[in-house]
Amino acid sequence: MLKYCSLFDNEMPLFTQKQQRHMRILSASLVKAVIILILPISFLCVIIIRALEPLIIIRLGILHSDRIGHFAADTELYIQELRAGINKPRNRFIDIFFAAELVCNNYLLKKWSEQIIVFPGFLLRGIYYINNCLPRSDIFKVPEITNTDRDVFNLVYSSECTIIFSADECSLGDSLINGLGIPQGAKFAVLTVRDSSYLDTFIPNRDWSYHSYRDSNIDNFILAAETLADLGFFVVRVGAKVNKEFNTKHSHIIDYACNGKRTEFLDLYLASKCEFCISTGTGYDALAHIFRRPIVFVNFLPIGHVKTYIKGLTIFSHHYSSRLKRNLSLQEIIDSNVMFIQRASEYRKLGIELHENSPNEIRDVCLEMLEILHNSHSLTFEDKLRQNRFWQLFPQSQLINGKPMHGKVISHIGRSFLEQNEYLVN
Repeated sequence: MLKYCSLFDNEMPLFTQKQQRHMRILSASLVKAVIILILPISFLCVIIIRALEPLIIIRLGILHSDRIGHFAADTELYIQELRAGINKPRNRFIDIFFAAELVCNNYLLKKWSEQIIVFPGFLLRGIYYINNCLPRSDIFKVPEITNTDRDVFNLVYSSECTIIFSADECSLGDSLINGLGIPQGAKFAVLTVRDSSYLDTFIPNRDWSYHSYRDSNIDNFILAAETLADLGFFVVRVGAKVNKEFNTKHSHIIDYACNGKRTEFLDLYLASKCEFCISTGTGYDALAHIFRRPIVFVNFLPIGHVKTYIKGLTIFSHHYSSRLKRNLSLQEIIDSNVMFIQRASEYRKLGIELHENSPNEIRDVCLEMLEILHNSHSLTFEDKLRQNRFWQLFPQSQLINGKPMHGKVISHIGRSFLEQNEYLVN
């Protein structure tokens, strides 16, 4: 059954899809009207900004606020790269941002506004686009971070959390977590499983089916969630909008994405307080990353995009060759130029069927994360050989559009996954 969960402010009631769509259209229309009305002022502002260049460089930037992963990770990495002197001009400067037309989490926008300068979009959008039409426009734009949401310089774990919650926010967050049925002090993991519903609903004017290879079946996570729950953990399934309920009756498993208690603030607070995050490589896990929480990645694709800079474990979908009638090894995946494919149609053209990780594989990698958290994790000599062989084969120096994909590798591939699928590294 399709469930809808609001993306609007915490105190607002839930709206139907039709009402949401009408509100977005009305809001976008009003913003466009205001931009047109103030175009003369925008032209004047561009002239002033350029005239001030000898004294101070004013750079404008767009926050990628329509997608929670980029909104969290890109912004965090902009701040961290600036602190590290990366993409930082030598002269005096000031960076001013505005959000995209769709803001997926207004509370995250509020928290970023405590760290960087954010102006309303209707004030800056015209200035930004007028500047883009003129020579030397890049001087007055906040440059893109090194590679979208990828921490190729391993900056996040070498720094303190950028977003800090106040005492009042912590009190509210603890109360809301307790309201989910999680006792104070109880340990919990968050679970985020990608499906097509968010993008199809909130960015409907684009065909997102090319991304379908990244979707996963939530039912395959029941065994892992119930195993963790039997060990005393709570498991909170998160999501702004999902296609299917989490079909389990275990009292320690909370389908927060569908139980009507979701708020934008609590989305952030859960990510900051979880023991770890279980993810299929979708946007929400970026919140766990910016709060320096470990992550278990399941069904991760494409393999070449493995988040080597995140502390955690990764297992990925099996690549079954319809021609060879068997799963491909890592070397065969590399040789077939499949490592970086990001379109479902391209996998099909190559005759590759992507088979999701089994419930047992998902359970085992989650239990391995518990070992890491409890400092009881160990690798046999054979485990180390398989792990080393994987990273020897893995193209760590790969560039995409001239940009590095990987820095220092601090992530690991699931121990049981490599042991049970030894063909990968043979």
